Amino acid sequence: MKYIIGLQASDLIACCAVVMALSSLLVAIWQGRLMLIHNKLSVKPLLVWTRRTSHDDHSITLNFSIRNVGIGPAIIKNRICKCNGESIQVLSNGNVKIIIDRLLGDSVRYVVRHHGLPAIDSAIPAGNESVIASIQLLHTDDASLELAESLLTLHVSFTYVSLYGDQSEVSN
Repeated sequence: MKYIIGLQASDLIACCAVVMALSSLLVAIWQGRLMLIHNKLSVKPLLVWTRRTSHDDHSITLNFSIRNVGIGPAIIKNRICKCNGESIQVLSNGNVKIIIDRLLGDSVRYVVRHHGLPAIDSAIPAGNESVIASIQLLHTDDASLELAESLLTLHVSFTYVSLYGDQSEVSN
């Protein structure tokens, strides 16, 4: 057998095998990292605030909600309500109606048709929405709508996580 740089042919083949094995290991680690990044992105939720106004012959309805426009479920971890800069402890879903009643008072005729907040550790699936409040104003003029919107100074924020534990926040 011939010697190449002081190595036998079998030694050279063994060194090449080690280099190839290490290269394969590095490629496998890199591919695993890319797959983890892809998997995190493929279940990433994205909560956005939505506000809709609808009119009919006798009323105007204001709908406030959060919608998950991401790909995976958003798991609610914290919720904070502030009214005119003052923090309000959120005790239950019924608490939202009390806050709305306190904000609007007797200034506008209204009915709270739907209200609630997602519970802590509950999930909002991808493509779904959670209605925070649906308020029907019993006047059809624009002045009552402007008055109601000026009085509704409630600031709500949610902290949520993805299935991988990546934390995000949404607020109105």
